[in-house]
Amino acid sequence: MKSLYRNLSIYGVGNVLSKGINILLVPVYTAYLSMDSFGALELINMTASISLMFFCFNASSGYIRKYYDEESKGSAFSSVFWFSLISSLLMTLLFLNSSVFFSRYIFDFQNGDYLFRLIIIATAIHAVSVNLYSHLQVRGNAFIYMLISIITLVSTICLTVIFVAVRKAGLEGIMYAKIMGSLLEFTMLFLVCRKSIILKFSRAFISDVLKFSIPLIPGQISAFFLNYADRVFIKEYKGLADVGIYSLGYKISSILLILTVFPITKAFGPYIFSLIKYPDQLRETFRRFMRYYILFSLSMALILSLFSREIILLLANRDYMDASYIVYILCMSYVFYGLHAITSFVFHITKKTWIMSVIMAAAALLNIGLNFLLVPNYGIIGASAATMMSFFLVLIIKFIIIEFTYPMDFGYFLYFAIFGASGLLYYASYYASVYAVHGIIPGIAMKIMILVLFFTLAVYSGFISRSELSSFRIFFLNYIKRYFRGMKKD
Repeated sequence: MKSLYRNLSIYGVGNVLSKGINILLVPVYTAYLSMDSFGALELINMTASISLMFFCFNASSGYIRKYYDEESKGSAFSSVFWFSLISSLLMTLLFLNSSVFFSRYIFDFQNGDYLFRLIIIATAIHAVSVNLYSHLQVRGNAFIYMLISIITLVSTICLTVIFVAVRKAGLEGIMYAKIMGSLLEFTMLFLVCRKSIILKFSRAFISDVLKFSIPLIPGQISAFFLNYADRVFIKEYKGLADVGIYSLGYKISSILLILTVFPITKAFGPYIFSLIKYPDQLRETFRRFMRYYILFSLSMALILSLFSREIILLLANRDYMDASYIVYILCMSYVFYGLHAITSFVFHITKKTWIMSVIMAAAALLNIGLNFLLVPNYGIIGASAATMMSFFLVLIIKFIIIEFTYPMDFGYFLYFAIFGASGLLYYASYYASVYAVHGIIPGIAMKIMILVLFFTLAVYSGFISRSELSSFRIFFLNYIKRYFRGMKKD
């Protein structure tokens, strides 16, 4: 468990630093891009997310899972590397030849075809890097992983500022910075992993990896629609400016994703797979970790939501203030998404990943239907509500299936109670700030009281014990000494 917490801390710090620095680009975007261009940037990033799934067919997930089988050593990593390199090249050629089609239906704005080509090139380079990162994960090189990620992000951000703020290159400049940053990332990763790359290729191993990873793709595509279909509906019904406002709300709520889901998926998966031969310990670890995640993520959701207006004023101008209305809803979507990410490991353990694909496909269809119903009349609030309801449905269905296939005996009553308390406290604060509490100091005092009350309810309801809170306090006080010693060993 100590190794899990150490890697979680390292991945967490890496994500906070890298993604946190990346959020600092928002003032640059809002200052030098129009609201329409800011909305177009969100569609470009959306394209990068879905195309990444197809470049290497999710081979990194299969590699991480198969690494822990005794017969999966030897030339395993080299096989995955050469496969990812060749498949990324072939998929790049396919996407570039289809650029006219995509620019006609999605990138139907100025220089759309050219921007599509640029983001495909940047994504193809990053796709190969993803598999190199997976090798660092299974080797436990969390610090190197974090260091390369931060260097890449800082370099990309500096280049973005130069292209956008100095050269006034707009969206094209952002894409140039992404390509150059991806090249730097690949170079560093290749140099670190080069000794593990040999001229060997195992068709049997790649076949085994793809049998595991390809069934994940339909589920990931469905997850993509759950996360991004709302942007398409907002663009069609409300325009690119509203996409920009919605994007800012998403970026603020994504801080929760950075602090929770990203480090969890990087560290928790390899750790929990190592416990497969010890099912009782695995279940106990799962139950305890679920409670810790829920408490931490709901706390972050409350903090970001309560102070969303202040955060928006720091990152943008008052034209984007409507984003504050959707931050809590989107934060809850990310809390549900994090629970989805954690529970997905159960299906990886049982090798029933096809179940996730079926669940996510159904949820994606529901999400599209809800967006169709809600966005025309309720705009960005309807879109955020559609996303939250869809993720909630996914979670409920997964909990039911888990109890039949790999019983975990989660504390569902306590889960619902703590979620209910979070919602009641947030909306009580919201209506109090509208009708009763006015002024900066009284408002901040009320928000702090809401957070204290939430933690008090968590303790007295039995969701978390005082001894566990004491353990957390000791853990954070000893963090620097304990984990930086561990970093040196990496």
